[in-house]
Amino acid sequence: MQDRKKLKVSALNDYGAYLKKERSFLRDIRLGDKTRAETNLNSLLTYLFTKTVGDKTEIRVRVIELATLVSRAAVEGGADAEHVMAMLKEFNKEVEKFEQVEQFFCRIQTLVVEFLGDSLSMADKKHLSLVNDAKRFIVENHPKPIKIEDVAAHLFISASHLSRLFQRELNCTVNDYITRVRVERAVELMKQPELNVEQVSKAIGFQNQSYFAKFFRRYIGVTPLAYRNSLF
Repeated sequence: MQDRKKLKVSALNDYGAYLKKERSFLRDIRLGDKTRAETNLNSLLTYLFTKTVGDKTEIRVRVIELATLVSRAAVEGGADAEHVMAMLKEFNKEVEKFEQVEQFFCRIQTLVVEFLGDSLSMADKKHLSLVNDAKRFIVENHPKPIKIEDVAAHLFISASHLSRLFQRELNCTVNDYITRVRVERAVELMKQPELNVEQVSKAIGFQNQSYFAKFFRRYIGVTPLAYRNSLF
């Protein structure tokens, strides 16, 4: 708090900068990024203290406003709406009784941690469900020329978000997973003697046979032809 008091008001006199940091902070809440959320919250509170020159009444209003925004972001991030609203209601009752600025700031920080804990537990289930839906879509559509954008569009999420989920849950990219599914399917098709390598390649979505051979060897360790010859 002493560090906040030392900051000059003129150095933080741009509400545009505050709103930009606020948007970044709310995005961190929605994504469940605890570290970044806490860092951005500290910056917001520093700005709030200097902008209001420590006025307790205005700080109370702004903190309640911020708590409302955070609650909505937490719900969007996967937290249970009823639980979040109950926490927000309790928070609003508490801050009405506060007399010290430090109390407002400590309580909003605690609320953010509570919201993140709630949203993360829900988000884990939500994220795993999205990954499973993506995997199912890929398995069902692997013969088609699908891309990460196609999978993301099917799930109504962004390609970048889907990419992060795959790295987090499967430790691979979406394209790697698509290729893996195709190669695994190729291994099964190779067991059918009536299909040659070119036919197998096209059946799993590879129009370029050399491209298929490259990835097949990467995953299986031998070329498609060598693998097929070993079966018969």
